[in-house]
Amino acid sequence: MELSNFDEVIGKVDSLDIKTKHFSWIYNTDNQRDSVSIPLIAHNLNNLKQCLVVVSDQHEDTIIEKLVAMDIDVEKHISSDQLKFMRPEKFLFVDGEIDENSVLERFQLVIDNAIDQGWRGILIVNDSSHLLGDVDISRWLSIESRLDQKCTENPCTLLCLFDDRQVSGSLVAAVIKIHPAVGIGDDIVRNPFYVGPFTKQDYPA
Repeated sequence: MELSNFDEVIGKVDSLDIKTKHFSWIYNTDNQRDSVSIPLIAHNLNNLKQCLVVVSDQHEDTIIEKLVAMDIDVEKHISSDQLKFMRPEKFLFVDGEIDENSVLERFQLVIDNAIDQGWRGILIVNDSSHLLGDVDISRWLSIESRLDQKCTENPCTLLCLFDDRQVSGSLVAAVIKIHPAVGIGDDIVRNPFYVGPFTKQDYPA
């Protein structure tokens, strides 16, 4: 999978002109991660969209600190339920196991709740990298594929963050096919390897 194949720029991180509803960002430093996710969260807050951020405790503290440094009134957004945080363990797992149907139900519920509360849509930022070391790739592909379909059907943008220091290369190579756009450097580029939502017979054994 050569980077030279990713040559159709469809957005810029600094302008937040991102013409996709589902994209991945593979990072190998915390600064790379934050340079994408935090401006995107701030942009969606300012545009009256709810933001659900599914990250670890430490990552949440960093996000809040950097939003405050951008003069974002974090306390106001949290109290109004516009900015919400959830742990990946709660969002993805049931009794210590990833439960696909529960993930999909929660995903649809948070979208429906955002619309019912009057927000223009929802941004979901998910970084579950620390939990994906031993994940079954076919199960994760199934979840990502079904989430991709839900993004096309709902007023939702989904940013999937993957820490290259924690997730396997085989997982990254597999899930990138489920993301219509990927982040490379300062660009959001169309993914030429995107295959669209999978059907069950497409999942690897």
